[in-house]
Amino acid sequence: MRKAIVIEVDGEHHFSQEQIEKDHVRDTWLQGQGYRVLRFSTGELADAFDGCVEEILREVNVM
Repeated sequence: MRKAIVIEVDGEHHFSQEQIEKDHVRDTWLQGQGYRVLRFSTGELADAFDGCVEEILREVNVM
């Protein structure tokens, strides 16, 4: 089974209301194209890198 995922790493500017709305529109479009969007903040990667990797691996059924 093919998994189509998009992994996005967001910095601070993605937390503004305007950017949140733009991201939602793009995520909705990508989902309509058959993609699952996994979004991580730079803070999440810095604080819990292993957990982020585990989430990606779970999504592609490796874990």
